[in-house]
Amino acid sequence: MKIVLENISKRYTTQWILKKISHEFNSGIIHSIQGRNGSGKSTLMQILSTKLSPTLGKREYYKGNQKITES
Repeated sequence: MKIVLENISKRYTTQWILKKISHEFNSGIIHSIQGRNGSGKSTLMQILSTKLSPTLGKREYYKGNQKITES
């Protein structure tokens, strides 16, 4: 499993919580998300889990080399 984020940004009203986040998360690799309170860690996790949609950018999921479409 692989999750690819390309320039993900999230805004609530006028405040940007995340700006231009690009990263590739691969299964079998441990990832750590760190930051102070209010820095967007939970928002990022909700975007990764599809609970939230990004305001800007692209999020893609792959199983092997096959792209998985979001429903």
